[in-house]
Amino acid sequence: MSTVVVEGQMRRRFDGAVSKLRRRFTRARTGLLRWWPLRPLGMLLLASAALLGLRYGRREVDFLLYSAGLAAMALVVLALLATGAGSWWLHRRVGVIDTGAPPVGTTQEPQASGLTLPRPLPFLQIRLVWDNPQGTRVALVATRDGLNEVVTPTERGNFDLVSRLFSVEDVFGLARFSFTSTVHASRIVLPQAALSHVEIARARARGDAESDPYGEPEGDLVEMRAHAYGDSMRRVLWKVYARNRRLVVRLPERASAERPVRVAFFISGQGDEQTAGAARTFVEKGLLGTNYLFAADGADAAVRTSSEALEQLVESAAHRAEGGTVLARVGGSLDAQGLRSVLLFVPAVDGPWREKLRAFIQSRGIAPTVVVAGATDPTVGSWDSAFSLRTIVRRVMRRPSGEALAGTALTRLCAALAADGCSVTRVGGYEGVV
Repeated sequence: MSTVVVEGQMRRRFDGAVSKLRRRFTRARTGLLRWWPLRPLGMLLLASAALLGLRYGRREVDFLLYSAGLAAMALVVLALLATGAGSWWLHRRVGVIDTGAPPVGTTQEPQASGLTLPRPLPFLQIRLVWDNPQGTRVALVATRDGLNEVVTPTERGNFDLVSRLFSVEDVFGLARFSFTSTVHASRIVLPQAALSHVEIARARARGDAESDPYGEPEGDLVEMRAHAYGDSMRRVLWKVYARNRRLVVRLPERASAERPVRVAFFISGQGDEQTAGAARTFVEKGLLGTNYLFAADGADAAVRTSSEALEQLVESAAHRAEGGTVLARVGGSLDAQGLRSVLLFVPAVDGPWREKLRAFIQSRGIAPTVVVAGATDPTVGSWDSAFSLRTIVRRVMRRPSGEALAGTALTRLCAALAADGCSVTRVGGYEGVV
């Protein structure tokens, strides 16, 4: 085993351990702050008022400081009483409201859930998050009827439980009370289809890897199509542009018919949402042809219909920890004729799945085509806001942002896949389609 492979494995194990410790610390901190009614600002104000106002002001007979301390303590107590009463009132109202969820959703697409909350008092605020399914962004939109819930899922999956966390806090951020509402409701979230980039990649297909003299000819001596993102300006037909103001590019003639995809595998893992959208587009738009097999991680057998392929694609989100096992489970039972044309959809973040992919390529002696989409690691840069302390420190130290690091990591991943013998097609990202 080479030194580069060993270093890559050690780096992935170290990153995985650090991510696990960070998640545990975040869960512990979130659980403590969730059920403790006083916010950090409220605890600081209460401690400062008790120390400076009551102790120091009373000892020094400073009635101004003493009165200010009493007023600050009264403000904290008033915030506790107001938020507690508001939380009790909201809990009673939510108990009689149907807090279900839409049965079907799509990632990155906002959708009204049908939940409408009453408006709170002017000095109170209502915050709402989803504990389950996780990875769902929630926004409360003010309307004439109240606060309408709008949800935007970020991860695909099939769920049968919706758990909401309601929080009532004061406008000063001193106190907060929370409670959970759980509803049994079936919900399926599909990956967002990656239309434009996948169609561009399809338009640039060249057919078979080698010219076949007995293949079916396609097109004229000189093919043309509309200009797309990433096309070289040298191939633009400027005479056509001068005549009708349309950018048209010249393409070489295809020597034979496009080779249909016989088998398509989807490998799940960290950062696979955008690749799942590309796979959905391939399945729904018929880009895999008419006679194909599709299998995703977590499936025991390959399927031939688009509905079954989408179902496997959604269910694969629950099998990210075992990404790549579909290659040995389903691909191992296929003969050499079935593996003559293989298309693989892989995550945008490197992981243990690549070792299984390398072993599958070496054992079957194939050169598959790999499709990878996305340039942003969802675990990197999620806290990157314009004015956060970490962003300011990064700018001072001139360190790259999370998106830049993820884009560089994706470029390295594409290079590693090409070195393993794969033909890599990159959809999206900073460089467009590769």
